[in-house]
Amino acid sequence: MEYQMKMPDLSAASSEVVISEWYVGEGEVVKRGQVVLAVETDKATMEVESTVNGQLKQIVAADGQTVPAGHVIAIFEVEDAPSAPSPRQDARSSPVPAASGPARPAIDVTPKVWRPSSLKSAKGAGIELANEVSEDRLARYDRDFLLELFRKMTLIRQFEDGVKFLFLEGSMPGTIHQCQGQEATAVGVCTALGEGDWITSTFRGHGHALAKGLTCREILFELFGTSAGCCKGKGGSMHIGNMDKGMV
Repeated sequence: MEYQMKMPDLSAASSEVVISEWYVGEGEVVKRGQVVLAVETDKATMEVESTVNGQLKQIVAADGQTVPAGHVIAIFEVEDAPSAPSPRQDARSSPVPAASGPARPAIDVTPKVWRPSSLKSAKGAGIELANEVSEDRLARYDRDFLLELFRKMTLIRQFEDGVKFLFLEGSMPGTIHQCQGQEATAVGVCTALGEGDWITSTFRGHGHALAKGLTCREILFELFGTSAGCCKGKGGSMHIGNMDKGMV
């Protein structure tokens, strides 16, 4: 079945972007998450990933062409075509954000426990490790405590990756500022806080919010602009907070 890939809203000040280069050609098979083209926004050159597994059937918007957000730029032949989106409801009253797009594959979240022997293996392979953790120091930490840190970091990564594809598919309004790769910073800082400590965050704050105790549900509702969001849908991606949970 055919799937129309649309240009996501990547520009900060304008709805139009210029397609710099397609990295794949018609007839090629791509995987979901694979970078397929580069675009120029008003701020920077960015790479865009495919939201589906399938064969690129037709490039609708060629290199050098200027296209607005929401414009169809390519057509894919996919096995599982996304369901047609329902008519957009009032964002303030919509009880559940409507997600569109192909079926999303399950993600393996089985904890991968780091063991002290990994440090020796890395040294033996000639790999230099920054901020090395000695076996004695690691042994001081409770196993469940370490696994909980890993669980929180995994949660942040899963949330951010899920939000990314909702945005690229055109299901999520507005724009997003994400923090993939910075999970440990958020979890480390918030784990060291006391019960009465507060934090505030600016851009790329989804991870900080999750690490501070906000739920995926209240943040996701906020990103969809609904009244069930942690800031009643008025903050969006860049202004996440919950005063009851110590995040301004």
